[in-house]
Amino acid sequence: MNRLLFCFLVSLVLIHHRSGLAVSDITIVPKPHLVQPGTGVFCFHQNSIRVRIADTDTSHHRMSIKQLDQLIRENNGVPLWQKNESEFLIWVGFPEQDQEFRNLCQKEDLWPEDRIGEEGYILDIREKRIIIAANTPAGVFYAVQSLKQLVRGSNSPHVVCLRIIDWPEFQYRGVMDDISRGPVPTLEYMKTQIRRLSELKINLFTHYVEHVVKTESHGDFAPAGGSLTIDEWKKITDYAANYHMDIMGNFQSLGHFEKILAFPQYRHLGETDRMLNPMSNEAHRFLADIYKEMIPAFSSPIFNVNCDETWDIGRGPSKKYVDSLGVAWVYARHINALYDIVSGLGKRMLIWGDIVLQHPEILQMIPQDIIIGTWGYDARDSFDDCLKPFADQGFDFLFSCGVLNSNRLMPDYRMTMGNIRQFAKDASRYNSLGMVNTVWDDGGKALFSLDWYGIGYAADHAWFPNDESVDTFTNRFEGGVYGNQGASVGQVLNSLTRLTDLPQTFELNEAIFWKTLIPERGESLQLDPSGWDHVIDICNQSEEALDRADPQVYESDLKAIRFTIDQFRFMAEARHIILATAENYHKACLLQKKDRATTRVLLVDAITQLSKVIQSVSTLRHTFQSLWLEENRAYWLDRILDLYDGHIQSLTDTKALLSNSLKSFDNGHALAAPMHIRLDISGANGRYFQYWLLAGPFPNPGGTAYEHDYLTPAGGELHVRPFPGDAFTAESGELIRWQKFESPDYTTIKLSHYYEKNIEVLAYAYCRIHSPMAQTVRATFGSNDGIEIVLNDRLVFERHTIRSLIPDEEEIRLSLRAGWNHLLLKIDQKNGDWGFSFQLPDVQVRNHKYKYYIQ
Repeated sequence: MNRLLFCFLVSLVLIHHRSGLAVSDITIVPKPHLVQPGTGVFCFHQNSIRVRIADTDTSHHRMSIKQLDQLIRENNGVPLWQKNESEFLIWVGFPEQDQEFRNLCQKEDLWPEDRIGEEGYILDIREKRIIIAANTPAGVFYAVQSLKQLVRGSNSPHVVCLRIIDWPEFQYRGVMDDISRGPVPTLEYMKTQIRRLSELKINLFTHYVEHVVKTESHGDFAPAGGSLTIDEWKKITDYAANYHMDIMGNFQSLGHFEKILAFPQYRHLGETDRMLNPMSNEAHRFLADIYKEMIPAFSSPIFNVNCDETWDIGRGPSKKYVDSLGVAWVYARHINALYDIVSGLGKRMLIWGDIVLQHPEILQMIPQDIIIGTWGYDARDSFDDCLKPFADQGFDFLFSCGVLNSNRLMPDYRMTMGNIRQFAKDASRYNSLGMVNTVWDDGGKALFSLDWYGIGYAADHAWFPNDESVDTFTNRFEGGVYGNQGASVGQVLNSLTRLTDLPQTFELNEAIFWKTLIPERGESLQLDPSGWDHVIDICNQSEEALDRADPQVYESDLKAIRFTIDQFRFMAEARHIILATAENYHKACLLQKKDRATTRVLLVDAITQLSKVIQSVSTLRHTFQSLWLEENRAYWLDRILDLYDGHIQSLTDTKALLSNSLKSFDNGHALAAPMHIRLDISGANGRYFQYWLLAGPFPNPGGTAYEHDYLTPAGGELHVRPFPGDAFTAESGELIRWQKFESPDYTTIKLSHYYEKNIEVLAYAYCRIHSPMAQTVRATFGSNDGIEIVLNDRLVFERHTIRSLIPDEEEIRLSLRAGWNHLLLKIDQKNGDWGFSFQLPDVQVRNHKYKYYIQ
């Protein structure tokens, strides 16, 4: 069909629909402020399209013109012409720079007024020409991004005629990628991130750095193969400039310093083993060395020194200053020392605001031009409490929301969307400088490809905070970002997020994937069999929807989503198969004397089923490795593959033992007991408490020291209220720290596996239980050996004996108060196995780490 005739027919079809055009119909992310519908279409399917640039320096628009040329080639097959006489025109630039362009903009009311600022634009699409008018090259570039998304969303080589007048709400629209907890992206993937972020009109990109930078002055702490050189940072900064994006430098400068302090040559700089000494001038000189090399590599006028979560202030060399002058004074002194260094190097300093919120007097002790980064990652009704204090004191601040994938198999998008939407809305009321949307990688196994949906949502609200429904955003996102005309990628991710409601996959916790599936030889194991069919249903529904997705670009994101579906499905199917295999072997043991034929069938089937599980986890391992290397350097990958190999090895070993048992049976011998071939596995009902804070071990000579209160230095057994990482000096002089522990087993906490010292010792386990009302609940538990239970300052149970662990052997009634309750277990040990189990079987319980919530 003739190209002109094709466009004419398309125009006739679409004219009828233009009067009902709404912003929600426009496939642009971020959402534009003003959209005025026109009539007809501009068709890229022309013989030639020319471009004119209204700017005395056309080099300002090199990337914009390059992307327009690519857009036309993709939809037309011919290049963009800058000097021909085609009647189809794209005209971009500044009215002040070209008399003819000025006259046109004035005549058509296309003048870019001051209200659209430096990054706003006007995009006017008519049937034979497109006008892009702006005040700066950045505005032109962002208009081109909107045009690209309109073409993608149309799924055809044309766009409807309309006029867009658009500008950003916030000056800074940033993303921070955590590269210090595992994944360190390759330079090529960082460039991919920059290109994709720029399409979303992100103008600030930063990376959370604890130790992954290699400097000349202190290159010894940078992990080999897992750090960036200063030259690499410069390359990334230069590359981002082409996309009107600044790269902001970042170096953690007080807390979270354990990776550097682990080196003997730096240990003396520490307040504790995980925090710098804020009173150390040598520590400040060390930071100055790092800053002097890092800061010149970055284009952003801001440099982030972090200094958050500094819980250890006053627990080391700074204690005497804290005791006499206070935490606020010590913290402010450190911040002021860093300020002198950073400002002397020509940057404006950014710090996180959590410590300042705890000690507001700090704001009176630090320079007014420090920028505060105020953060919160939960979904709530108001963020006033972390915005108003800084606004009231006249400090500039950035707000930091988050794509919540820390220690998860994928982000919790329900919480992510609620967090971003409300935080942006509140921050706008307080005139925030802008947003830094964080992508934390606690756990070290996250794939960035799973984060783009949340990054797009944050970009949407950084440009234009709004109350639009998530479904409406998703439609814009699918069309503009992916050009997707099939099922929605966002809908698939939201469907998978339903897994966070199920007790089996609560919070999408990655630790569930690594739970023990096969016991050690000579041991038994209980698996949770119930509820996993619902997990499989959600996986199947999500996969069916994903199969219908048909993106024009960024298809690799779908591979990461499909892999995540396969991970959740594996967790369900593996449990079913392993429990069935153990049951088959149990039946075989019972039948071996009276029905050898059936016994052999059961054994062969058990081997076959285990082979399927081995194949499934091996495929997941291979897929993960491939996806990881598409984004990241090989650094850290081996640690994750070791976890996969642990699953594979235990399954393979069990299969080999089972095969040997079959051979022995064929030779006339009796079958081995299930525990001797790692198949003493059974199902267990209930939701056992698997996450605790542990402290220990403490001496228990002769198994008789259970009456001694080893927590006296921390407040005593009846009154202790620990947080993760809290430490105290034991009577022996040893520093004891409350450690986070999540059991790899479903029912039991095996202390004998966790502590090397596990003979004639005792340990404490602590958790918090939130109850919506005052109530009495039944608790069941078991212990090896003795146990004491303290609830809310009162000893409520004790049993001192030598015994093996039987889950749910004991039962008591716990009187819970409304709100938070504090539960402490004291488990003593003579020798042999050592551990405990605990659950509240009659109520529904969910947990976030060591905090448990009764529903």
